[in-house]
Amino acid sequence: MEDSTGFRWWSRWFLRASYLLMWGLSVTAMGSEGLLHERFANTSWPWPETIHVAAFATTLWLFWALWPLRESEPLTGNTSAAVFLLVVCVGVLTWQREHVWAVVGSGLVCAALFACGADVYRRSLVLTVAAWGLAGFAVLLFPWPNGQRYDLVFVLGGLATTLQGGFWLASDLIAVRRHPQELSAVSDNLRG
Repeated sequence: MEDSTGFRWWSRWFLRASYLLMWGLSVTAMGSEGLLHERFANTSWPWPETIHVAAFATTLWLFWALWPLRESEPLTGNTSAAVFLLVVCVGVLTWQREHVWAVVGSGLVCAALFACGADVYRRSLVLTVAAWGLAGFAVLLFPWPNGQRYDLVFVLGGLATTLQGGFWLASDLIAVRRHPQELSAVSDNLRG
Protein backbone atom coordinates (compact mmCIF):
# COMPACT_ATOMS: atom_id res chain seq x y z
CA MET A 1 0.00 0.00 0.00
CA GLU A 2 1.43 3.37 -0.99
CA ASP A 3 1.92 6.19 1.49
CA SER A 4 -1.41 8.05 1.64
CA THR A 5 0.22 11.30 2.72
CA GLY A 6 2.85 11.50 -0.02
CA PHE A 7 3.11 14.11 -2.74
CA ARG A 8 1.50 11.91 -5.38
CA TRP A 9 -1.55 11.24 -3.21
CA TRP A 10 -1.96 14.92 -2.29
CA SER A 11 -1.59 16.08 -5.88
CA ARG A 12 -4.20 13.55 -7.07
CA TRP A 13 -6.49 14.52 -4.20
CA PHE A 14 -6.12 18.23 -4.98
CA LEU A 15 -6.82 17.72 -8.68
CA ARG A 16 -9.97 15.76 -7.90
CA ALA A 17 -11.17 18.00 -5.05
CA SER A 18 -10.73 21.24 -6.99
CA TYR A 19 -12.85 20.32 -10.02
CA LEU A 20 -15.67 22.78 -9.17
CA LEU A 21 -13.16 25.56 -8.63
CA MET A 22 -11.55 24.80 -11.99
CA TRP A 23 -14.95 24.50 -13.67
CA GLY A 24 -15.77 28.01 -12.44
CA LEU A 25 -12.45 29.37 -13.67
CA SER A 26 -12.95 27.71 -17.03
CA VAL A 27 -16.45 29.16 -17.48
CA THR A 28 -15.21 32.59 -16.37
CA ALA A 29 -12.31 32.46 -18.82
CA MET A 30 -14.52 31.39 -21.71
CA GLY A 31 -17.10 34.07 -20.94
CA SER A 32 -14.51 36.77 -20.54
CA GLU A 33 -12.76 36.03 -23.85
CA GLY A 34 -15.52 37.50 -25.98
CA LEU A 35 -16.41 40.18 -23.47
CA LEU A 36 -12.87 41.53 -23.21
CA HIS A 37 -12.43 41.36 -26.97
CA GLU A 38 -15.60 43.38 -27.60
CA ARG A 39 -15.46 45.82 -24.65
CA PHE A 40 -11.72 46.48 -24.52
CA ALA A 41 -10.53 45.91 -28.07
CA ASN A 42 -8.22 48.95 -28.15
CA THR A 43 -6.20 48.24 -25.03
CA SER A 44 -2.61 47.12 -25.19
CA TRP A 45 -2.91 44.73 -22.23
CA PRO A 46 -2.13 41.07 -22.89
CA TRP A 47 -5.71 40.01 -22.02
CA PRO A 48 -6.41 37.76 -24.99
CA GLU A 49 -3.28 35.67 -24.57
CA THR A 50 -3.71 35.40 -20.80
CA ILE A 51 -7.35 34.40 -21.09
CA HIS A 52 -6.59 31.81 -23.79
CA VAL A 53 -3.87 30.26 -21.63
CA ALA A 54 -6.18 30.23 -18.58
CA ALA A 55 -9.02 28.65 -20.55
CA PHE A 56 -6.69 26.00 -22.00
CA ALA A 57 -5.09 25.19 -18.63
CA THR A 58 -8.38 24.89 -16.78
CA THR A 59 -9.86 22.75 -19.54
CA LEU A 60 -6.91 20.33 -19.31
CA TRP A 61 -7.33 20.29 -15.54
CA LEU A 62 -11.01 19.45 -15.93
CA PHE A 63 -10.36 16.61 -18.36
CA TRP A 64 -7.97 15.02 -15.90
CA ALA A 65 -10.00 15.75 -12.77
CA LEU A 66 -13.27 14.52 -14.24
CA TRP A 67 -11.80 11.34 -15.68
CA PRO A 68 -13.95 8.53 -14.28
CA LEU A 69 -12.74 6.88 -11.12
CA ARG A 70 -12.55 3.12 -10.90
CA GLU A 71 -15.56 2.91 -8.59
CA SER A 72 -17.60 5.84 -9.86
CA GLU A 73 -21.35 5.69 -9.59
CA PRO A 74 -23.26 5.84 -12.87
CA LEU A 75 -25.83 8.59 -13.31
CA THR A 76 -29.42 7.58 -12.91
CA GLY A 77 -31.68 7.72 -15.96
CA ASN A 78 -33.54 10.84 -14.81
CA THR A 79 -30.39 12.75 -13.91
CA SER A 80 -28.56 11.98 -17.14
CA ALA A 81 -31.63 12.92 -19.20
CA ALA A 82 -31.99 16.21 -17.30
CA VAL A 83 -28.32 17.05 -17.75
CA PHE A 84 -28.51 16.24 -21.47
CA LEU A 85 -31.61 18.41 -21.88
CA LEU A 86 -30.01 21.31 -20.02
CA VAL A 87 -26.82 21.09 -22.07
CA VAL A 88 -28.92 21.20 -25.25
CA CYS A 89 -30.72 24.25 -23.83
CA VAL A 90 -27.40 26.01 -23.24
CA GLY A 91 -26.48 25.31 -26.86
CA VAL A 92 -29.76 26.77 -28.12
CA LEU A 93 -29.39 29.81 -25.86
CA THR A 94 -25.86 30.38 -27.11
CA TRP A 95 -27.15 30.23 -30.65
CA GLN A 96 -29.85 32.82 -29.79
CA ARG A 97 -27.62 34.95 -27.55
CA GLU A 98 -28.65 38.26 -29.11
CA HIS A 99 -32.13 38.06 -27.55
CA VAL A 100 -33.00 39.25 -24.03
CA TRP A 101 -34.80 36.00 -23.24
CA ALA A 102 -31.61 34.07 -24.04
CA VAL A 103 -29.61 36.19 -21.60
CA VAL A 104 -32.07 35.59 -18.76
CA GLY A 105 -32.59 31.96 -19.78
CA SER A 106 -28.87 31.20 -19.77
CA GLY A 107 -28.62 32.10 -16.10
CA LEU A 108 -31.70 30.07 -15.22
CA VAL A 109 -30.67 27.03 -17.26
CA CYS A 110 -27.17 27.03 -15.79
CA ALA A 111 -28.70 27.34 -12.30
CA ALA A 112 -30.82 24.26 -13.07
CA LEU A 113 -27.75 22.45 -14.42
CA PHE A 114 -25.84 23.09 -11.21
CA ALA A 115 -28.90 22.08 -9.17
CA CYS A 116 -28.74 18.71 -10.97
CA GLY A 117 -25.03 18.62 -10.16
CA ALA A 118 -25.78 19.17 -6.49
CA ASP A 119 -28.15 16.22 -6.61
CA VAL A 120 -25.57 14.00 -8.32
CA TYR A 121 -22.68 14.90 -5.99
CA ARG A 122 -24.90 15.19 -2.90
CA ARG A 123 -23.31 18.47 -1.91
CA SER A 124 -24.70 21.94 -1.44
CA LEU A 125 -24.41 24.34 -4.36
CA VAL A 126 -26.67 27.05 -2.95
CA LEU A 127 -24.26 29.89 -3.72
CA THR A 128 -23.69 28.74 -7.28
CA VAL A 129 -27.36 28.08 -8.08
CA ALA A 130 -28.47 31.41 -6.60
CA ALA A 131 -25.71 33.37 -8.33
CA TRP A 132 -26.43 31.85 -11.75
CA GLY A 133 -30.13 32.52 -11.35
CA LEU A 134 -29.54 36.13 -10.30
CA ALA A 135 -26.83 36.78 -12.91
CA GLY A 136 -29.32 36.34 -15.74
CA PHE A 137 -31.42 39.20 -14.38
CA ALA A 138 -28.61 41.38 -12.97
CA VAL A 139 -26.88 41.84 -16.32
CA LEU A 140 -30.00 43.53 -17.66
CA LEU A 141 -28.95 46.56 -15.60
CA PHE A 142 -26.01 47.11 -17.96
CA PRO A 143 -26.80 49.12 -21.12
CA TRP A 144 -24.77 46.74 -23.27
CA PRO A 145 -25.72 44.70 -26.32
CA ASN A 146 -27.31 41.36 -25.46
CA GLY A 147 -24.33 39.35 -26.73
CA GLN A 148 -22.09 41.08 -24.20
CA ARG A 149 -24.68 40.63 -21.48
CA TYR A 150 -24.74 36.93 -22.33
CA ASP A 151 -20.97 36.72 -21.85
CA LEU A 152 -21.26 38.65 -18.58
CA VAL A 153 -23.73 36.07 -17.26
CA PHE A 154 -21.02 33.43 -17.70
CA VAL A 155 -18.37 35.63 -16.10
CA LEU A 156 -20.52 36.32 -13.03
CA GLY A 157 -21.79 32.75 -12.76
CA GLY A 158 -18.29 31.39 -13.26
CA LEU A 159 -16.93 33.60 -10.49
CA ALA A 160 -19.64 32.37 -8.12
CA THR A 161 -18.89 28.77 -9.12
CA THR A 162 -15.20 29.40 -8.44
CA LEU A 163 -16.04 30.77 -5.01
CA GLN A 164 -18.24 27.75 -4.24
CA GLY A 165 -15.45 25.47 -5.44
CA GLY A 166 -13.02 27.23 -3.12
CA PHE A 167 -15.40 26.60 -0.22
CA TRP A 168 -15.66 22.92 -1.21
CA LEU A 169 -11.90 22.60 -1.45
CA ALA A 170 -11.35 24.24 1.93
CA SER A 171 -13.97 22.08 3.65
CA ASP A 172 -12.54 18.92 2.08
CA LEU A 173 -9.03 19.87 3.15
CA ILE A 174 -10.19 20.52 6.71
CA ALA A 175 -11.99 17.16 6.78
CA VAL A 176 -8.98 15.29 5.43
CA ARG A 177 -6.60 16.98 7.86
CA ARG A 178 -8.88 16.32 10.88
CA HIS A 179 -9.26 12.61 10.15
CA PRO A 180 -5.88 11.30 9.00
CA GLN A 181 -6.89 7.71 9.81
CA GLU A 182 -9.41 7.88 6.96
CA LEU A 183 -6.74 8.84 4.42
CA SER A 184 -6.12 5.25 3.44
CA ALA A 185 -9.81 4.73 2.58
CA VAL A 186 -9.85 7.93 0.51
CA SER A 187 -6.57 6.92 -1.06
CA ASP A 188 -8.05 3.60 -2.21
CA ASN A 189 -10.86 5.51 -3.99
CA LEU A 190 -8.39 7.83 -5.74
CA ARG A 191 -6.40 5.03 -7.29
CA GLY A 192 -7.61 4.26 -10.73
